[in-house]
Amino acid sequence: CQHPQLAFSVAQRHLTARAYLIATGSVPVTSLFATSSEEKTYLTLPDIWQQDNLESLPNKLLILGSNPASVELAQSFSRLSKKVILVIEEQRLLPYEDQEISFLLQAQLEAEGIEIFTQSPAVQFKCIDNQKWLQAGNYALEADEIIVTSRHVPNVANLNLEEIGVRCSKRGIRVNRKLQTTNPRIYACGDVLGGYSLKNIDCYEASLAMRNALFWPRYKVNYYQQPWVIFTEPNLARVGLTEAQARQHHGAKLIVVKEHIKNLFQAQISGETTGFCKLIVSPTEHLLGAHLIAPDAAELIGSFALAIQNKLKLTAIANLFNPSPTWSEIVNRTAQKWQQQKSSNAKIRSDYREKFLAITREWFF
Repeated sequence: CQHPQLAFSVAQRHLTARAYLIATGSVPVTSLFATSSEEKTYLTLPDIWQQDNLESLPNKLLILGSNPASVELAQSFSRLSKKVILVIEEQRLLPYEDQEISFLLQAQLEAEGIEIFTQSPAVQFKCIDNQKWLQAGNYALEADEIIVTSRHVPNVANLNLEEIGVRCSKRGIRVNRKLQTTNPRIYACGDVLGGYSLKNIDCYEASLAMRNALFWPRYKVNYYQQPWVIFTEPNLARVGLTEAQARQHHGAKLIVVKEHIKNLFQAQISGETTGFCKLIVSPTEHLLGAHLIAPDAAELIGSFALAIQNKLKLTAIANLFNPSPTWSEIVNRTAQKWQQQKSSNAKIRSDYREKFLAITREWFF
């Protein structure tokens, strides 16, 4: 018997191909609480982008979510003179980022007047006397408007994925490292996979999936080599492993160096002194991770990403002298700090060696 033909139906047409790519994105959940039949008393990200004038939103806003969009919106609205409350379920802001950077960014947001409630899972919404209330953990929080940014599901309604053998959960479509779904002729990329919604990562996935779909599927995703940025002020940028992840592989042999933005001439000139650059270096002197919280960090992280992708030793960056005064000085200055630390450790070892040899000479002569 003949197997049914795989095709995509649209506008009364059946489109056939050797391979297919699903890039339909995600949509906000229709109800936050599975057991609740509450009316929608909150806004979602699409609702925000459809606003003609963000300044017309009410004065007191509560944002629920711990993803990058939540943090960016919180700071943006705060700078529009709105009173902002940020509620997250996790123990700290941006739990997948470097801990030191996460804490510094939280301190920066709180210094700007944003209230942040951690470990506060949303339990219930209520609307009382034209005021909206959120019960989150042990708190009952009042606001003029509530914005939910983190509850999204893959936009796969009516695609009939189950019938063609594509597995999908509420978090996203299941794929392998080649971005093939459980049906190897069908690929997926972008928000439909779940996780952070970052444009450059979406483009990276789309490019790789297209090459695998059009030619022999041999390319595999490597998110470790791809930089990403959260557009707060200052920017938060990273590439590679966090310190905690790297220590699981290298333990005490790991080298971590940090240089503060305040030490740059550009910082002293501009008055923007908040932030630092943190590098995680392997025992073989290769860069494992780079983390920046700094002005223009989005423009600076590319140098570190290039070093990781090409497996350059950190000496290559340390020997690069960027123009001064510019923010890019933080790149080579942090690498040079690693050189200084390495030289200091080498001197300590040399001193111990000299002392050992002196003692042995006293014993035998």
